[in-house]
Amino acid sequence: MKKLFLSFLFILVSTLSFSINIYPTEFKKDITLGNYEVFSIANDSDEQKIYKINVTMDNQNIANTVFPKVFTLNPKEVKEVKVLLKPRTSLKNGIYEGQFSIQILPTKVEPFNNLNFNIHMDISAYINKNPLI
Repeated sequence: MKKLFLSFLFILVSTLSFSINIYPTEFKKDITLGNYEVFSIANDSDEQKIYKINVTMDNQNIANTVFPKVFTLNPKEVKEVKVLLKPRTSLKNGIYEGQFSIQILPTKVEPFNNLNFNIHMDISAYINKNPLI
């Protein structure tokens, strides 16, 4: 019974995961003076979807700005989301980790049938105060 449930859960998640497309799939940039990445998010489903974007950094001394944070995409529509990371204080050279999260919110509120689907992507930003060039 447990294997059947896990198989069903895997099929459900993999089916839902194909309704969204994200490019690029990483944020690996030098944020010594602040830097940004523009992510293209596509709704590959046949239904309108509402997306909520959140960025959290493990180091609280890195400020983040996301625009837009919440938006609606019609079927087959693409939207660009800009993520800016900037140190609040002087940080040591190194790699700083965080997470880019996308939450798909229900467009219709139906009792007992609301599923929340969340996508998480790791962020790796680095500080390099002594560039070679």
